[in-house]
Amino acid sequence: MSGVAALATSLLPAAPVVLQPPARPGVPLPLTPRLSRRRRRCFYAIKATRAQIRMPAAGRLGYLTQSRLLQRAQAGDRDASRLVWAANARLAYSVINRFRVRPDLMADAFQEVQIGLCKAIRRFEVQRLHEFSTYAFAAMRSFALRHRNCVGYAVRLPAHLAIAYYRFRDRVAEAPTRPQWFDAREEYLERNADEYRALLALHRLASPSALDAASEEPAPTLSPEDRVFAADAAEALRACLPDLEKRQQIVLARRFGLWGGPPETLEQIGPSLGLTKERIRQIQNQALADLRELLQARGWSDLPPSLVR
Repeated sequence: MSGVAALATSLLPAAPVVLQPPARPGVPLPLTPRLSRRRRRCFYAIKATRAQIRMPAAGRLGYLTQSRLLQRAQAGDRDASRLVWAANARLAYSVINRFRVRPDLMADAFQEVQIGLCKAIRRFEVQRLHEFSTYAFAAMRSFALRHRNCVGYAVRLPAHLAIAYYRFRDRVAEAPTRPQWFDAREEYLERNADEYRALLALHRLASPSALDAASEEPAPTLSPEDRVFAADAAEALRACLPDLEKRQQIVLARRFGLWGGPPETLEQIGPSLGLTKERIRQIQNQALADLRELLQARGWSDLPPSLVR
């Protein structure tokens, strides 16, 4: 897609979309069970493991009772350790339900989380007077995250790059629009080009798509049915550009490649105009706001959702 169409699709908001499940004749729609807020967070994890896992029937323990049991468990009492585990084992459902776990891997994730609970029982410091469930939840979450990094991708994610890779994937690899993709890529390259290349190489290996020899993660593209709409939006954009200031036209044209050349970064545009990078960014933001008002004034108020995914 041309730079003009890409800029046009980034200016206008998308209309809200309401998804409804398909209904067949004679079959009523499924009803969502009425659960409390606390149970609703772990309902789907319970449903996925109902045929594989049976939890022990155990009530809640008071703070003093649980603290004494924890001290006995750390001293080697297995019965006390089993009581504390049974009282907190169902916390695993709430932990697992915060991750995207496939149904066939749910039982394995549940087992890893239980190992984290056992480790929390051994390492919890009772003298700090903290709530054990808070400490156990953090330990179980770390084990669930480690399990996800090991089995959730084509390769195992290194522990020291997991959080950075999640941010890279959300901001660059899965950017909703082309301008956001360019801005995020430029920010990574300016901050640390070596880290960007390392995360890009990790994404090629970890992503489920087939490996290719591309040197760059491609920017988002439009679906075929939206190209006609994008062409009309580009024509409306060309009609609105002359209404902007001359400097705003130059910045937008060079930033998005509207004159047929490749898109330029803020640092490349600044020296030729005698301005700093931050000033170029301010001019770009103001020009985009003015363009959005002009387009909305001419009737371009909505875009199909697929153009702004």
